[in-house]
Amino acid sequence: PGFERARRTLEWLETWRQAHPGSPLPEAVRAFLDSAEAVRACPQEAELLRPLADGAAVIYVVDGAKPVSPEYEAEMEILRWTGRPRMGVINPIGAPRFEEDWREAMGPYFSTVRVFNPLEADFAKTLDLLGTFGGLVEAWRGPLEEAVRILREQRARQHRRCARILALLIADALSLKVARRLGEGDDPKALRPALAAELRDALRDREARAHREVEEVFGHLRLEREEGAPSVGDEDLFSETVARAFGLRRSQLATVGAVTGGGVGLALDVTTGGLAAGIPTLIGTAAGGVAGFLGADRLGDMRILGRKAGTRTLEMGLGNPNLAFVLLGRGLAHHAAVALRSHARRDRLVLEQAAAAGRTGDLAPADRTQLARWFRDLRAGEARAVQATEALTSWLVDRFLGLDMT
Repeated sequence: PGFERARRTLEWLETWRQAHPGSPLPEAVRAFLDSAEAVRACPQEAELLRPLADGAAVIYVVDGAKPVSPEYEAEMEILRWTGRPRMGVINPIGAPRFEEDWREAMGPYFSTVRVFNPLEADFAKTLDLLGTFGGLVEAWRGPLEEAVRILREQRARQHRRCARILALLIADALSLKVARRLGEGDDPKALRPALAAELRDALRDREARAHREVEEVFGHLRLEREEGAPSVGDEDLFSETVARAFGLRRSQLATVGAVTGGGVGLALDVTTGGLAAGIPTLIGTAAGGVAGFLGADRLGDMRILGRKAGTRTLEMGLGNPNLAFVLLGRGLAHHAAVALRSHARRDRLVLEQAAAAGRTGDLAPADRTQLARWFRDLRAGEARAVQATEALTSWLVDRFLGLDMT
């Protein structure tokens, strides 16, 4: 409850004190609550003061965009009369034009004055404010420290779940194939556009579903996204804009492609029954760098994986080495935007504000190379893919936990 007739209540308290000189201020508050006439005249104030008379503490929140007025000074003076521990919180709703005025005005009435914007406060600031609450009343300290511990554990579980969601998305994307049965006289090249469109749609759907799961993990349901944020989330997954924002640069792709390109050659050895005597492996190492260099911006490029013997089935999977990095980058940016978003906000989610978190080109060279190796293993046999998924999940957990420490 808030105040309704603060000045009238303060006048009653001052009148009572004049009639009882030397009495402690809290006794005036108790007398006010014991007066049926005062309670009838100021029921909202009685509702507010009763728990304080019974031992509660005060957290007084003001709007930093509004000027200080005599009405607020009357409210703060009444709270001072209670003698209870008091903390002032300035909430800068809109433009905090009067923040310093409030600091000065609240100083004499409260032992602690803090600025806290619930629309912008991240997880760390929220925990810091809870710790400050613990300093108001000694009996609060233990329970609030326990609350902070529980919230940290919950937060870590949320990050781990999101890391798993993103790792599985990338693993799914890299192993995803679409197939089409070939009839007599069918030209495989003619089927390529339809298969490519089907594969792109499947990947878009999987990415959107993974992002929704991340939002649900953090309790953000039915979030609306801000339009016109192509650098992060609203432009198509396969656009060149997205490739430049979240994928590796050409030179970086060439470097990781040269390191991991042997994996392509090994796959070719298997499909040819080993008849090439290991030559494709050697070719793959050199070609990997070339493919990485040429594929920097063409996320729509797909490769034909082959025909199944006897069934004339055409399969298509991902052929661009940059797509996994783009999915990773968009996932990192989306996770940062959602994890750092306050539940007090009701506006649309603007993903581009977290774009920096998803620039895979800014990763350390060792990280990029290791990621490329994991991406290669995700295309390999089941055992290697499981190990790579677990390793990628652990890497993501470390990055996500770091969000709350910056």
